[in-house]
Amino acid sequence: METANGIRRDNIAIGITVVVSINAFITYLLTMAPSIPFWDCGEFIACSYTLGVAHPPGTPLFILIGRLFMVFVPFLNNLAERVNFISVLTSSLAVGLSCLIVLKILRAWFKEKSALYPYNLLIYLGGIAAGLYLTYSSTFWFSAVEAEVYGTAMFVMQFIVYLSFLWYENIGKPARWRYILLIYYLAFLSIAIHMTVFLVVPAIFIFMIFSDKSLAKDWRFWTVGLLVMLASADFKYFIIAALLIIIVGFYFAFIAKGPGLWKLAFMVAVLAVIGFSVHLYIPIRSMGNPYLDMNDPETVQRFTYFMERQQYGDKSMLESLFTRKGSWGNQFGNFHNLGFWFFFKDQFSGSGLALLPLLIGLLGVIVSLWKDFKRGGFLTLLLLAGTIGLILYMNFSDGLHGDRLEVRDRDYFFTPGFLYFAMYIGIGVAGLGHFLYDHIFSGKNFAKIACLIPAIFMILLSLFHTAPAHWRSHDRTGIYVPEEYAYNMLNSCKPNAILFTNGDNDTYPLWCAQLVNHVRTDVRVMNLSLLNTDWYILQHKNQFGIPIPLEDDQIRWSFHHDEAGNLLMTPAKPFVDPVTKQKKYLTPNRMNVKAEMVRMIIMENNWKAPIYLAATVGDDVLDVAKKFLSRNGMVYEVTPEEHNMKFDVSITDSLLDKVYKYTNLNNPNVGLGQTDLAMSVTYPETYISLSEQILAEGDTTGAIERLEKANENFPYYFRTAIKLKQLYTSTNRADQGLQVVQKAAEAVAYKARRYPDEKFWHMFLSPLYLESGKTLEAIASFERTLAIDPDEPMVLNNLLTAYKKTGQKDKGVKLLEWWKKNYPNDQYVQQLYSFFRPQFR
Repeated sequence: METANGIRRDNIAIGITVVVSINAFITYLLTMAPSIPFWDCGEFIACSYTLGVAHPPGTPLFILIGRLFMVFVPFLNNLAERVNFISVLTSSLAVGLSCLIVLKILRAWFKEKSALYPYNLLIYLGGIAAGLYLTYSSTFWFSAVEAEVYGTAMFVMQFIVYLSFLWYENIGKPARWRYILLIYYLAFLSIAIHMTVFLVVPAIFIFMIFSDKSLAKDWRFWTVGLLVMLASADFKYFIIAALLIIIVGFYFAFIAKGPGLWKLAFMVAVLAVIGFSVHLYIPIRSMGNPYLDMNDPETVQRFTYFMERQQYGDKSMLESLFTRKGSWGNQFGNFHNLGFWFFFKDQFSGSGLALLPLLIGLLGVIVSLWKDFKRGGFLTLLLLAGTIGLILYMNFSDGLHGDRLEVRDRDYFFTPGFLYFAMYIGIGVAGLGHFLYDHIFSGKNFAKIACLIPAIFMILLSLFHTAPAHWRSHDRTGIYVPEEYAYNMLNSCKPNAILFTNGDNDTYPLWCAQLVNHVRTDVRVMNLSLLNTDWYILQHKNQFGIPIPLEDDQIRWSFHHDEAGNLLMTPAKPFVDPVTKQKKYLTPNRMNVKAEMVRMIIMENNWKAPIYLAATVGDDVLDVAKKFLSRNGMVYEVTPEEHNMKFDVSITDSLLDKVYKYTNLNNPNVGLGQTDLAMSVTYPETYISLSEQILAEGDTTGAIERLEKANENFPYYFRTAIKLKQLYTSTNRADQGLQVVQKAAEAVAYKARRYPDEKFWHMFLSPLYLESGKTLEAIASFERTLAIDPDEPMVLNNLLTAYKKTGQKDKGVKLLEWWKKNYPNDQYVQQLYSFFRPQFR
C-alpha cells in the first residue's frame, strides 16, 4: 500500500510538473517575438547563423545551441524565431523544474503526513503556485520570449539545484559521488551559456559541507571549493589551479593509491576543464575570421582579456565591488533602471499588490528554515545570492557618483533571485496552510477546507491578476520594429556604401538583417562603439576593404600598465596627422579614436564609395563632417558639397513614403516596449524635422502634408499632433488643429489604458491633454508617469508648470524638494529648483 501510494504521489507530482511546464510553454509560445528583438538578441541570432564570436564572454554554448535550432526546428519559418524558441522551450522547462523542486522539498518536510489530506493537497498547491508565479513573473517572462541566454541558463541552473537535492537524499550511498561529478561538470559547462548559472555553485558547496561531515573534514574537497572560487574570480588562476589539481590528484589517486577523495578531486578538476573547454570554440572560430569576431580573441593574450572582459574596464568586477557606483538607497530601492525594489515591486503582480507576494514569499523563507534548516538554508542561500549578492556584486551605477547611469533596465541580472522568490511563494502558501490547519483551525470541522483557501487564493491571483497584468506588456506578437528598423536604415544607403552606426540597437539588428535575412549585404556597417578598438579597425581594414590609411603596427595595441595600475593600450608606431602634420598614437588614452577613424576613412575614401552616418550618431562624430552632411531619412550622407545637415527632400520623401516599412506602428492592439517605442519614434521625428525645414523654406502646405503623413503612420506620437495643431492654427484652421490633438489624446489614452505600466504612453498623453486644455487630466498622467518611474526627469518641467497653473503649491514644493534631495549634482534639476521654488511660496 505504501509503495503504491508512493508511486501514485510521485506520478501526481510529475503530472503537476508537466502541466505547469506546458502552461508556461503555451504562454511563452503565444507571446514569443516573431522576428529580431533589440539588444543582444540580434547579435546572438547572427552569431548562431554564422557561428561567429559574440561579445565577451562569448556564450559559445548558446551560440552552438542556436545553430542547432536553426537547422533542426523547421516548423518555424523565420530563422530569428527559431533562436527565440530556445528561450521558450528552456524557460518552460525551468518552470517545471522549479515546481518539481518545491514539491520535493515540501514532501520531505511533511514526511509521513505528505500522504494524508490536506497535507498532500497543500504540497501540490505549493508546487503549482511556485510554477505559476515564476511563469508570469515579469523579468523571467520577458527573457523567455526572445533570443537571450537567461532562459537556458535558468534551466541548467535549476537542473543543477535539483541534482543537489538528489545528492542530499543519497548521502552515505555510492550514488552521491556521481551526483557531485555531474553537478560540477554541468556548472563549468554552463559558464559557456552565462556566468549567472555559476551563482549557485558556492551555495551548493556550502550545502554539501554542512550536510556531509566527511566532506567538511576533508581538505581535498575544500580544494575543489577553491577551484570554484577561482573560476568565478580569475580565469588565469582557475586554469592553473585546475591543471595543478589534475596532476596532483592523478598522482595520489592512481599512483600513490591515496584516499578515495583524491579521485573525487581529480575527477572534479578533469570534468571542470572538460566542461570549460567549450570555450575553445572562441579562439578556434576567431582564427577562421568570421564576419562577427568580437575582440578577435585568437591569441592567448587576447583570449585571456576576452574571458576577463577587459573591454568593460581595467578593474575586474570583483575589484570594483568595493568602490560603490551608486548609493545603497538607489541600488536597493526604487531607482529607475537599477533599483532592486523598482524591479521587484511589480514582479509577481500588477501595480499596487507587491506587498502580498512579498509577505507570502518571506513566510516561505521562514518556513523553510524552520522545517529543515539544511535544505531551507541551501534554498535561502540561493535566494540571497540572486538578490542581495548580485546587488553588491553588480554594483550598478546610478549616475550620481561619477559613473554613467545604466543605459537600460538591469532587472535581467536578478532573474535567479526572482526565480527563487517565486519558489518561496509556493513554499509560503503551503506553509501558511499547514500552520492554519495545525494551529489556528485545529479540531474545527472546516479546518480541512479553510487551510487550503490561502493557496487557492494565491493561485487564482496568479491566473486572474498577475497573468493578465503582464500579458499585454510581455506579448511580442506583431512587433517587427527591430527587423524593419534595420531594413529601413540599410535601404537608406546607396549600393556598396559604408554606414557608421552608433551603438547596440542601431547595429545588432542590422547585422542580423544582413547575415541572416540577407538584406543589403553590400552595405558595410561599422559600429562606432567598436571603432574605438584596434581589433575592429584591423578587421575592417584587412577583411572588409575599408579604406584606412594606417599600417597595422600603427593600429595594433600593445598592453601595459602605468604606475597607478591602469591598463594602457598603445600601438608600436605613431602616425602623422594629415592636417596638423603632428605625430600621434592611435590610442583611447589620448584621443577620440572613433572620430579620428571616421575622419581618416572619409579622407582616404575620396568619394569612391558612398559614406553614411546613422542619425543616432553623437555630435562628437557628426562634427567631423558637419558641413558636408546631407540628411536622407534615417541617415546622413557625406557629400562633396556643403549641406549643413539639411534634408535632401526628394530622397527623404521617397524613403519615408515608398521604401520604409512601419508594420503595426499604427495598430492600437500591438504593445511596444520602451526600446521599441524609443527606436520607432525615429520615424515621426524625421517627418517633423523635414517639415520644419520645408516650413523654414516658406512652404507651409508642404510642411503640413509631411506632418499629416506622420500622424497617419504614427498616430500616438504627441509631438506630431502638437506640431500639426500649431500649423493648422497658423493657417486659420484652429478647430481642425484642436481636433487633431484631441483625436491623438484619445488614441494614446487607449494605449495608456491597455498598457498601464508603460510610462511612455502616459508621457505622450500628458502634453496632449495640456494642448487640449485639460490641465487636471495632464497632471494625472504626469503623476502616473512618476508613479511608474519616480526618477523620470522628462516630465518634471511640465508637471511643475501645471502645478503652478492650477495653484497646487504643496505638490510643487514636495516634488521640487524630492528632486533636489535625490539629484543634488544635477544642473538641470537645480535650475528648475531655482526657477520654480520662489513661485510656490
